[in-house]
Amino acid sequence: MSVDYAVETGQPAVVLASADLADALYDAAVPEAEQPLDARLVDSETLAAAVADTTAECVVLTPADPLDPLEAAETIPVVYYASREELSGDRVRALAANPDVDYVPANGDVGDNALLRSRVSERVAAERVRDDRDIRAEAMDQAGVGITVADADDPDEALVYVNHGFETVTGYPAADALGRNCRFLQGDDTDPEAVALLREAIAEDHSATVELRNYRADGTPFWNRVTVAPVYDDGDVTHYVGIQDDVTDEVATQRAQRRMVELTSNPEMDFEAKVEALLELGCERFDVDVGFLSAIDDDFEVVAADSAHPGLQAGATEPMSTTYCRRTIAADEPLAVEDAAEEWAEDPAYERWELACYVGANVEVDGELYGTLCFADTERAREFTESEKTFVKLLATWVRYELERRERERRLERENERLSEFASVVSHDLRNPLGVAQGHLQVLAAGDANDRTVEEIATSLDRMEALIEDVLTLARDGEVVDDPEPTSLPATATEAWRVVDAPDATLDVDQDAPYLLADPERLRTVLENLFRNSVEHGDATTLSVGVDADASVLYVGDDGVGIPESERDDVFEHGFTTNDEGTGFGLAIVREIADAHGWTVSLTESESGGARFEFAGVDVVDD
Repeated sequence: MSVDYAVETGQPAVVLASADLADALYDAAVPEAEQPLDARLVDSETLAAAVADTTAECVVLTPADPLDPLEAAETIPVVYYASREELSGDRVRALAANPDVDYVPANGDVGDNALLRSRVSERVAAERVRDDRDIRAEAMDQAGVGITVADADDPDEALVYVNHGFETVTGYPAADALGRNCRFLQGDDTDPEAVALLREAIAEDHSATVELRNYRADGTPFWNRVTVAPVYDDGDVTHYVGIQDDVTDEVATQRAQRRMVELTSNPEMDFEAKVEALLELGCERFDVDVGFLSAIDDDFEVVAADSAHPGLQAGATEPMSTTYCRRTIAADEPLAVEDAAEEWAEDPAYERWELACYVGANVEVDGELYGTLCFADTERAREFTESEKTFVKLLATWVRYELERRERERRLERENERLSEFASVVSHDLRNPLGVAQGHLQVLAAGDANDRTVEEIATSLDRMEALIEDVLTLARDGEVVDDPEPTSLPATATEAWRVVDAPDATLDVDQDAPYLLADPERLRTVLENLFRNSVEHGDATTLSVGVDADASVLYVGDDGVGIPESERDDVFEHGFTTNDEGTGFGLAIVREIADAHGWTVSLTESESGGARFEFAGVDVVDD
């Protein structure tokens, strides 16, 4: 069997220095291509070097060779071929006592050559088998999972082998585990049904896999995916092999994801409540004491928090330069820091917050950065696994979807409101001039008309045209501005002023005003409407336009009669006007365009007592 094994796994490479032995190892009855041995004849001077060659598997020595067989056996298996007359009794006993030396007597018999070939093949085969076993044993010992072997003949199926992985997973050294049944890993929260499945598999000699709540040597619980399988020898079960895999992180992730689905699909909870619950879930999942959702513009603001840190509470703001999140937004994937005291000791963020560990992911809304979703601990450093970082990304993705959904709903609600307002205009505001025109047409048809009749019809039609134009402006300019561009306020204001009929009024524009991110056409419409309102309704003679860059406020003021404080909240409503000839849509259009940009428009009093319109939230383009 050993010779067959040696042949099957390749010709043994045998080194020797005797030409006579080379002939002895060669069997003339066997074709050269099928020779079981690869005999390499070398000079006696190079024998030592040939033995050191890593491709040589055995050396055949005789008393005439310069190498001592006992010394050579320290590095390579040896077959020593010598007659008893050449050796003393002590020498024969010493050779026989060495497990790495095979002594083959040279008796001068016909069968000597066959015996020599057989011993060489068997020696190499035995070494290969032993090497295989050593490799397998090493592989089992270095496996990333726990491996155990239990004796099937033992009444308690005691362990007879545990690998290093078992010691790592469970914390029990091999000396404490051998001779015991694996049940010593069980505890109060171990599922008896899962244990029963394993016992049944052992009793019926088949394999089984279960997940058990087990306990390490220090008492800490962990989830253990246990597989048991029988080992057969000649049809009989002799042992049971067990595999223990620590799947604590995997089980925790699965449970956290199920809990996340339950929370996010709860119709009784609003967005804010769900975010708070998810932050609490994340803190529990990662065993940390800080979780927060931030919004990031120029600065950092905590939107929601489940936090033990006094500075990381909802509503808190901070410059981006002193936050961990500035590093997060620069990363494509979730950013994790195991020990911030070591990794970020010189970072101003660590000096400000002293968070021991941290993991965070970006939250984007419609392709633009909204903020971050982060978890940290104020005291304990810890490593975050890949599955934990994936869970943070999953939470951030849900926040993104929810914010985008809310934005879509807000836009839809706004569009529905605008449609309702348009319907009101069509059904009410247009109906009045239409009724007047129809009445005068009846007079005209009866032949009782005069110039006044025709004039009234023309006036009604002009008003209807003005209303229709304003409604179309509302429909067009009320759409959300998705792609604002840097726009010069002085240039846009000058263009708007040219179309206003105000020969007795002057416009004062701050020529140093910064560029604004806006839709140029719609910004010009805003300015035209405000200019006309100041001149035609406010009797203004001087108008001023500029930007308060520090407050991100665009303003348009005048020196006119102003608008009473009691009417300032109403002027932006559709149809509000103090002039019978107006449509009441001028300032409504201004508000719609402001909303479309994400600005907030308000009305106050100018320094000269006139009207001052302010647009908060404008984006100023830095030089």
